[in-house]
This record gives sequence, structure tokens and C-alpha cells, in this order.
Amino acid sequence: MQQKQNLKQRVALTSILASGGLTIAKGAVGLATGSLAVLSEAAHSLLDLAATIMTYFAVRVSGKPADEEHHYGHGKVESVTALAETALLFLLSASWSGRRRTACSAARTMRSRRRYGRSA
Repeated sequence: MQQKQNLKQRVALTSILASGGLTIAKGAVGLATGSLAVLSEAAHSLLDLAATIMTYFAVRVSGKPADEEHHYGHGKVESVTALAETALLFLLSASWSGRRRTACSAARTMRSRRRYGRSA
């Protein structure tokens, strides 16, 4: 049982390192080239990094044995953390979509005003 827990922790830690490396690489390339697409991918990778860090701590806690307060152990922590990660992704994507929609609406208004000779 302990070997399985150690393996899960090693996999989660490796995932953190991989996500961190990708985030740094994408951020560096995005800044060097000025590409908004690559910078947005770096931001997405940063979100993935946060999720993998949450997963690592969930795996560590879930491996603890049962105690006085948790008679059946701490295994449900992984499920609750996965739910929290999903909620985080949902909230961030919803807020990003709202910002994008607002920015697009403002750009259309400015184009319309220029087209019909109205000042901003």
C-alpha cells in the first residue's frame, strides 16, 4: 500500500515539474516573440500547473491512514480536489469568455462610430 502511495506522489511531482517546465518555456517564447497566442498558451499552462500542485497535495493527504476524525481514511480528498479543480477551470473560463465578449463588443462599437463619422 505504501509503495502505491509513493508511486502516486512521484507521478504527481513529475507532473508538477513537467507543467512548470512547459509554463516557463511557453512564457519565454511568448515574451521573446511577442506572440499573444503563445502567451495565452503560457497562461493556460500556468493554470494546469496550479491544478497539478493541487493534485500533488491531495495525493499526499489522501495517503494518510484513518484517524479519530476520519474513520475511513482521507481518500475522498482526491475527489474533492478534482471537483475544486473543475470549478476553478469553469470559473476562469467563464470570466475569460465574459472579458472577451466585452472587448469584442467595444471594438465593434468603435468601428461603427468610425464608419459613420461619429466621435468616440
